[in-house]
Amino acid sequence: MVLSGDHSIAGATMTGIKMAKPKSKLGVIWIDAHADLHTPYTTPSGNVHGMPLAVALNEDNEENAVHQLDEETKKHWNQLKNMGKIAPKVLPEDLVYISLRDFEREEKYLIDKYGIKVVSTNEVRRKGPENIVRAIIRYLADCTDIYVSFDVDSLDSSISKGTGTPVSNGLREREVEDLISKFMQNRKVCCFEIAEVNPTLDRENLMSEIAFNILQRSVNVLMMN
Repeated sequence: MVLSGDHSIAGATMTGIKMAKPKSKLGVIWIDAHADLHTPYTTPSGNVHGMPLAVALNEDNEENAVHQLDEETKKHWNQLKNMGKIAPKVLPEDLVYISLRDFEREEKYLIDKYGIKVVSTNEVRRKGPENIVRAIIRYLADCTDIYVSFDVDSLDSSISKGTGTPVSNGLREREVEDLISKFMQNRKVCCFEIAEVNPTLDRENLMSEIAFNILQRSVNVLMMN
């Protein structure tokens, strides 16, 4: 279980998993409003928390470059991608997004290029969390280990005030609880991470309490397995 600040830490989490299990074929379930597929060549903000999946995929996306990198930035970026001397850490076909809804053209290019699987909020609502979990586990059947990363901004902006980047048309608290607790029943899940709770933006600790409820239910499922 990993409780993190911003989502940039996910690049290191995936590195840690691969270093501990070098022969692992790692599947990633990314529950997030954002694609986090930017690189220093494409980033509109310069924020590393928009880049962890590009780190894991060992992707530069130079085809869509809007910046020229100085040598120092290039050196640090290559160090990030090669953390643990493993690159790539994840293959595009082993990545699944849930509730993705806010991304830039450069990120969409990579999603389309690699045919990365995206499950929308509406699809979760239409099919139900149990069916979604079953379909994703089936999709990742070739993976030996699965990492679930939950960014609280996957929740609807009406309840995800305590994060830096709330986005409308997100998941409800119960939907996330159901999704994650059902994923946790699968023995391939080796790591669950919660990211992006920002106490300085929270209102009456609402976001923290929601995140804690999701964490508590997930741990309860683990204890019963």
